[in-house]
Amino acid sequence: QKEGGILRKIVCLALGLLPFGAGFGMNQWILSHPETPVPYQGIGFAMLLSWAIVGFILCNKTISPLETALRLNALGFLVLLALFVQTGSGAFWGNGLGYATQLFFLPVLNIAVTLLPSARQLSVLYAGCFVLLLLFSFTGARTRRRRDTRFAHLFPEE
Repeated sequence: QKEGGILRKIVCLALGLLPFGAGFGMNQWILSHPETPVPYQGIGFAMLLSWAIVGFILCNKTISPLETALRLNALGFLVLLALFVQTGSGAFWGNGLGYATQLFFLPVLNIAVTLLPSARQLSVLYAGCFVLLLLFSFTGARTRRRRDTRFAHLFPEE
């Protein structure tokens, strides 16, 4: 029981790296194909849908949808704090960590810009990205919990 819980937490944190992987891949594509239009909104919606699916998969009877979403987005929260420090100081860090933090929210940044058109500060847009990821992972986890509750009578515990 305890080992499964620890493993689940590790998996949750590891899956929390998915936005970074998507952002890194997106950045590489943009840099290597500058003449090709990028479907930013399509990538953003795919990332959010993926995030909801991950929340759905990770939620179970022993962990609440909110706890699932919080665990899944723990790394994103740390990235958000680092971005707040960078935007507050007026300069992004010129090292790998500064680069990585900028890529983390890249897949959903266009959607945040669309939803927050009057946002004048980059930190507000990054916060919007974080909230989007948190909401979609919570929605996926909540959907799983509702499905499991609604159909529990069909699958009785042994």
